[in-house]
Amino acid sequence: MDKKGAEVGGTNVKGVNYLMSGIAGIINFNKKPVEKSTLNNMLTAIAHRGPDGREVWLKNNAGLGFVKLETGNVGPQPFVLDDKIAVVLDGAIYNRDELRDQIKKQGLQFRGESDAELLAHLYNLSGERCLEQINGMFSLAIRDEVKNILLLARDRIGMKSCYYYSGPDYFAFGSEVKALLALPGVNAELYPPALIEYCTYQNILTEKTLFKGIKKVQPACYLIITEGKIEKKRYWQPHLAKTDLGAEEKYIAEFQKLFPKAVKRTIPGVSFGSFLSGGFDSTSVAAIARKYSETPLDTFCGYYPEGEAFDESAIAEEVSERIGSAFHKVPITPKDYLNVIDKVIYHLEEPTTGSAAFAYYLVSGKAAEKVKVMLTGHGGDELFGGYPAYKVAWFKERLKSNPLEIFRIFREIKGWEWAKILYFWIYPLFQPNVRYGLYTMFPDKAQKELFQPEFIQAAADLESPTISSELIEDNNLPLDDQIFYLYLSGYLPTLVSIEDKMEMAHGIEPRMPICDLDMLEFATTIPMRYKVVKGEYKYIEKTAMKPDLPEILYHQPKKGFPTPFARWYRGELKEYVRDVLLDKRYLPPEIFNYAYLEKFLNSFWSGKGEGLRDYEKATKIYSLITIALWFKIFQSKNR
Repeated sequence: MDKKGAEVGGTNVKGVNYLMSGIAGIINFNKKPVEKSTLNNMLTAIAHRGPDGREVWLKNNAGLGFVKLETGNVGPQPFVLDDKIAVVLDGAIYNRDELRDQIKKQGLQFRGESDAELLAHLYNLSGERCLEQINGMFSLAIRDEVKNILLLARDRIGMKSCYYYSGPDYFAFGSEVKALLALPGVNAELYPPALIEYCTYQNILTEKTLFKGIKKVQPACYLIITEGKIEKKRYWQPHLAKTDLGAEEKYIAEFQKLFPKAVKRTIPGVSFGSFLSGGFDSTSVAAIARKYSETPLDTFCGYYPEGEAFDESAIAEEVSERIGSAFHKVPITPKDYLNVIDKVIYHLEEPTTGSAAFAYYLVSGKAAEKVKVMLTGHGGDELFGGYPAYKVAWFKERLKSNPLEIFRIFREIKGWEWAKILYFWIYPLFQPNVRYGLYTMFPDKAQKELFQPEFIQAAADLESPTISSELIEDNNLPLDDQIFYLYLSGYLPTLVSIEDKMEMAHGIEPRMPICDLDMLEFATTIPMRYKVVKGEYKYIEKTAMKPDLPEILYHQPKKGFPTPFARWYRGELKEYVRDVLLDKRYLPPEIFNYAYLEKFLNSFWSGKGEGLRDYEKATKIYSLITIALWFKIFQSKNR
């Protein structure tokens, strides 16, 4: 969209205009003024998030900066209220109309339409508690000149990232790590405990990052920075007390009431599209979004040409025809992988969970030719019971009250899911972390072979290893709620952060309607017996959406967008794997045991299958490659 609001392609609707992009800022503890050039260097590092311009605000020892992606004709940022409160906001406030009406009733007037101005008024009226009133996706910073504080916050699910660095003389933050690495004296030095944590969970569940001295604001949390001190607070916790309405129909009706509103709230007043895989979540979002569009919705589907097991585009295309969308298929090949994987790691900034990031990157590049905003289906599995770990927890609960349920349970397990069910049922006896639904990539024994002993000791000296059970606020919760809590606080935030970074790399904004606050709080109240019914995952969502979705969706196994890495890494990419992981250019030999790496790869290459075990090994290889590329991209100057 140009600066006047002209459409550049994609769907046009009468929606809410937002301004999103990237933010950065500095507070000098030594009272010295912030140099404009320093702040501009930070903004340059994240300019891809906001290709439509930049602004800075400097006053006394504080500075805020903003790079903008124009998704509507709204006011500039940073926004300054009465020369006392300065705001930068990356994201969108979905309940903006209700909040604006509340503020106007108190006799206050708005200068424009920006969410940043709305946030400034909210803070002026409610202080820190303004965060509790917001339904939206955001990372934000508020500089209060009167109180001499900086408030830094992130939304409840972590849909927008926010990183910070605190040194002896200043505090700095940014939407991405790259903004902080642009500061003098901040280097891409490895923080060993973070690498240990990633190799355990294929994820970093805590506030640490691979970069020494750089941390991330946790979802649903905020920081108060004043006089060199950092106070960490939480403004939201999922309320996991269950409300048993006594009939599944009541939950289905509530879903049908809330979900269309959630989708509508996320639709912008500019060109937008939607991901459309062969799964229920993206399909549900696209089907509802099409009802609110005035022209055909642009839908995008990535697929692997390796065969039906890796290609859901036929189902996605059938959905597209049914809802009347403009369908775009994006093939993904080993050649594409080689072309973009370095760029993917650069934008991700650190290895992360799953293996679909490069696919998102490629599909987002195609989408950027048509739209400014993309709707996605993230959150459905986590909120509404879409994972085998949830099913196992429900099975165990049933067996507690009636051991004879075992016979009925066996009938509720589908043939294609037996391996995963057994993994989450039996493997916790050997790896307690698996009990909480988290995949263990390299258990303790394997880590002792993967890493040099000196490195393991060095990491332990800095920080004790992260134990998943210690991240759960209440260990007296039922098992399914403990899993739910970990997914909300650690797993889902990583997934949505991947999507944000891969799309913002191309200058487009992701929106995630299923993670809307009303949907989120509704999902926390639903007992598992309504989410998994007769062995069916996401029963409420699937039943509620049946009038809008094609029947074919209800007769296929859950795939989860699998990647044909086992085939690629034994075939076209075998020499690439050998080159990256075994020639010692990238993975430091003082950290990694190359004898183990070679043994592990040879074991993988000797196989020929594409079963669950092959997929697991290929996923580990993908993760090791992302680690190696992290060292190549971010550590090359330090070696």
